Amino acid sequence: MKSLLWSKVVVVAMIAGLILPVSVSANGIGGRPANPDPNNSRTSSIFIYNLSGGASKSDQLYVQNGSDKEE
Repeated sequence: MKSLLWSKVVVVAMIAGLILPVSVSANGIGGRPANPDPNNSRTSSIFIYNLSGGASKSDQLYVQNGSDKEE
């Protein structure tokens, strides 16, 4: 019974992690796409590209220092 409840909690946490957009951060330093696609809200927190084989893409990253330390 406990293992069934635990597996449900893990599945819900994994789904929430995939659905909820969050910026990547470590020690107060964070980053997110600087040019999100207004037609896709997920691009405000992750890069999403559909490229053919051998194609390349240039973009920008917004970096933020949320700590009191200068780094």
